[in-house]
Amino acid sequence: LESVHSQNYLFNLTQQQDKVITEIAALAPSAEVRTRYKSAFNGFQVLIDPSKAAALLKLEAVKRVYPDRRRSLLLDSSTEVINAPTLWDDLGGPANAGEGIRIAVIDTGIRSGNPMFEGTADFVQPPGFPHGYCADFPADLEFQCNDKLIVARYYEPLFNIHADEVRSPLDIHGHGSHVAGIAAGNPVEVPEGIVIPETTAISGVAPMAYLMVYKALFLEPDGGVTGSDSMFLAALDDALLDGADVINNSWGESENRNPDDSPYQTVLAALNAAGVVVVFAAGNGGPNESTIHCPGCLEDAFTVGATTA
Repeated sequence: LESVHSQNYLFNLTQQQDKVITEIAALAPSAEVRTRYKSAFNGFQVLIDPSKAAALLKLEAVKRVYPDRRRSLLLDSSTEVINAPTLWDDLGGPANAGEGIRIAVIDTGIRSGNPMFEGTADFVQPPGFPHGYCADFPADLEFQCNDKLIVARYYEPLFNIHADEVRSPLDIHGHGSHVAGIAAGNPVEVPEGIVIPETTAISGVAPMAYLMVYKALFLEPDGGVTGSDSMFLAALDDALLDGADVINNSWGESENRNPDDSPYQTVLAALNAAGVVVVFAAGNGGPNESTIHCPGCLEDAFTVGATTA
């Protein structure tokens, strides 16, 4: 992404997008172009009267128009089930697992003060970081990046959110912190009585990995947790530009399973071409056939299901 070729490509793409935005303004003056997508996806978030959205297809440069669908939170886990300790032995112990790898988590945010996410002496923040919220608001004492947590971003929801929610990467729900801990949490001891009767040691699968957090799921007034495609596309786009090696997605929907009607089909192909490993939760709707949630239904993602083992 730092190469001259990539920078020239992004410059030319920006110029082309400028022309399309001008054409959209002429065709639909009331339309509002918000977020641009330029790395994993080439397109825009456009606020427009639904009855006029199809008119955008009259423009030669517009190939598809996708509605901004809502996606829901998905979850399940465990290091023992996937036999992570055996892999740690092959790597020389958990102290080396994930060293130097950047894991992006698109979820409900993170509790940056949790010991599992501390930037211990084993970590050195890469040059030029942190990115996102921590660079823009370094004085926010409630949310701080460190030598392990190197990127934090959030995406403005276009729907009503719970009174306790915050417009920052801070995790109010807990799911994002849970997932980040599973993926890359530091080894810690949980004191007696907090989770189980005795003191126990827990760890993420890749405790030496860097964490990059993208809050695109928000707690709603009724207790549900959702985000929308415009938010997820922006997060995936940013994760690629931030240099993610792995992107974890514990969200999806079960209603639409037509790959040709998904903006994520081209996104996942682009991320694969860039060498990024993209992982989705399958959803916990099984064990029947056709219960995998999308975008996990797309072939270019590693999609992980729950198990009773």
